[in-house]
Amino acid sequence: MNGRRLALAVAAVTVAVAPLACTKKGDSLVLVELSTDVATVEHVQVIVGRGVEQLAEAHVAWNGTPTPLKMGVYVAKEISGDVDVYACGFSDAGVVAVAGTASMKTTVTPGAVSAPVIILKLVAGPIPAACVVSTDGGAGPGGSSGADGGAGVGGAGGTSANGGAGGAAASGGTGGAAGSAGAGGAAGAGGAGGTAGGTAHVPVWSAPQTAAGNPAIDEQWPAVAVDQRGGAVVAFQHGDALWANSYDGSTNTWGTTPVVVDGRATISYRPLIAVDKNGVFLVVWQQDPNAVNKGIWWSSSPDGKVWSAPAAITKTTAARPQLSMNADGAAIVAWPEQDAQFNDQVAASVRAATGAAWSTAKVLRPADPLGGENPAVAMSGKGEAFVLWEQTDGAATPHFSIWWSQFKAGAFSPAALFETYDAQNSFAPSVAANAAGAAIATYCQVDAGGSTQTMKARRYAFGGAFAAPVDVTQGGEIDDVAAPSLVLDELGTATVSWAFRIQMKYQVYASRAGLTEAWPTAMAMETDDAAADDSTDPFAHWPRATLPVLGLDGAGNVSLAWRKRVVKRFDVWARRFPKGGTWSTPTLLETRDTGSVDWLAMGVGTGGTAIVVWDYDPEYDIWAAIFR
Repeated sequence: MNGRRLALAVAAVTVAVAPLACTKKGDSLVLVELSTDVATVEHVQVIVGRGVEQLAEAHVAWNGTPTPLKMGVYVAKEISGDVDVYACGFSDAGVVAVAGTASMKTTVTPGAVSAPVIILKLVAGPIPAACVVSTDGGAGPGGSSGADGGAGVGGAGGTSANGGAGGAAASGGTGGAAGSAGAGGAAGAGGAGGTAGGTAHVPVWSAPQTAAGNPAIDEQWPAVAVDQRGGAVVAFQHGDALWANSYDGSTNTWGTTPVVVDGRATISYRPLIAVDKNGVFLVVWQQDPNAVNKGIWWSSSPDGKVWSAPAAITKTTAARPQLSMNADGAAIVAWPEQDAQFNDQVAASVRAATGAAWSTAKVLRPADPLGGENPAVAMSGKGEAFVLWEQTDGAATPHFSIWWSQFKAGAFSPAALFETYDAQNSFAPSVAANAAGAAIATYCQVDAGGSTQTMKARRYAFGGAFAAPVDVTQGGEIDDVAAPSLVLDELGTATVSWAFRIQMKYQVYASRAGLTEAWPTAMAMETDDAAADDSTDPFAHWPRATLPVLGLDGAGNVSLAWRKRVVKRFDVWARRFPKGGTWSTPTLLETRDTGSVDWLAMGVGTGGTAIVVWDYDPEYDIWAAIFR
C-alpha cells in the first residue's frame, strides 16, 4: 500500500476585528481581510450584496497600510443565505474608483459571524459596477463578466439634470439599468438603459495548455496551487531538478520560462505545493534517499518566480511527504522514514505561520518490523493539525491499524489507535479540516470474511474529540494505490471520492454528507473505466490507479478529476458539484491519445478557479486544464 498520494492544502483563516459599523441585536457580521495592488488607493468601501443589489456596506480611509486591513460589515438580521462580498478602492473620499476586487460568496446567518474570513485584493481592473459613480451624468459601467453575469448599473447623475445612462454590458453582463436623476437643478428623466449584453458567463474547463514542455528533459510529478486571485504555480520534477512555472489568471497564460527551485546535483522529486492568503507559495519535496542531501526539503516564493534557497525539514532517509497548510501559512508535513534497522516509522514537523521556523521532526510512533507508512495530514484554520497513518497494532496476530496524533498547543499528542478493529487490516487513511477548526477522517478496513471492504468516517468538532465511527460505504474492494480524496467545507459537508473494483475493473465513486447527515448510497462517477490489475509485474499497481482527487473553493463548490483507462491508455476526466446543485456530466479534459496520463493533481483557489495538471507517458511534459 505504497501508492503515490495527493495532499490537498486547506485554505482557512480566522481573525478578530473591530467592527466598523453600528449594529443591533441579531445582525450578522461578515469579516474581510483586504490588501491592494494599487498605490493610489486612499479610501475603501466593502459591499455585501446579491448581484447588483447592495445589502450592506462599510467605509474606511486606507492607503494600503496596515496590510491586510481587517474590516467587518454588519448585515441586517432580516437577511440570510448566500451573499456576494467585494470591495472598491477610491483615490479620494469615494468619488473616483481606481480599483476593485473579485466578488466572493459567503453565507450569512442572523446573529452569527460568517466563516471563513473573506480574503479580497484590490486590483486596477476590472472594477465592479457598483464602485463607479458618474460625476457628470455620464454612463455607468456594464456588468462584470462574473460567473453569474450580473446586470450593469447606470451611473448616478452628477451636476447634470439627467441621470447617467446605464452602461453597456461587459462580457457576460445583461445591460445596464437606467441612471438615477441628476443632483443639480430640476430632476430630469433617468438615462437610457444600457445596450443589450451577451449571455451570462458560465465557467467551463479550458482546452489543455502546456504548463512546461522541454522536449529534451523529462518533466513529471506536477503539483499545483491556486491563489485567491486565480493565479497559480505548478511545481514539477525537471530531470533530476525541481522547477516551477507560474500561471497568470488575468491573461490566462503560463510563463514561457520555468524557474529552478532546487537545481543541486541530487534528485529532487515528488513535490507538493500550497499557497497562503497573501499569495506566498510553499513547496515541499523529497530528496534522493541515497544522496548526501537526503530528506524532506522546502522552499517558498512570493510570486512563483523567485524561490528561497532549499532548506531541510529533516535529513533522515525519508520519502513520500504529505503537506497541508491553512490560509495563514500554518503547515504540517509528515512522512515515513527509516530507523537504524531500516524499519519504517512516521514522523512530522509543523510551522506556526508563513515565515515561521519548522519544528524539530517528531517520530510519532517508533518503527516495528512491519513498519509505519502512508500518513495523511490536515491543518485547520485554528492551527490544529492531524496526522493519521498505517502501522501494526502489536497484537499477537498483528494487523495494520490506523494510528493518529494531534498537534495542539505546541505539541503532538502521544500516538493512539484511531480504531480498535482487529479482525483484518485497516488501511488508506484520509483527513480534511476547515477554517472553523472542524475535521473529518476516513479509513478503510477489510471485513472479517475478507470478501468486502468498508470505509468508515469520524468527525471532529473544534475543542472536542472525534466522534464514533460511522459507515460511509461498502464494496468488494476499495483501491489503495491512493487513499480516498476528502474535502470538508465550512458548513460541515464532507465529500469523499475513491475507486471500487467492480467486475475486475476499478470505477470512481463519490459520496457527500452534511454535518448531521448519514452517508447516502455512493454515486458512480463512471461505469466504463478499464483500469485493472492486469500487469505481469506483481508490484505494478499503476494499471489500476484511477487517482481521484477533489478540490474545494471558498463558496463550497467541489471539483473532481481522475484517470480513466481506455484499453491501455489513461485520459483525464472531471466532474463538478456546485454548492446546492448536483454532480455535473463527466467532462474529458484532454484528447492527446498518443500518450497516457501518468500522474495528475489539482489546485483550487478560494475564488473558484480550479486547475488540473498532469504529465504524459512517454512524453513527460506538464499540461493543464483550467476551470474559470
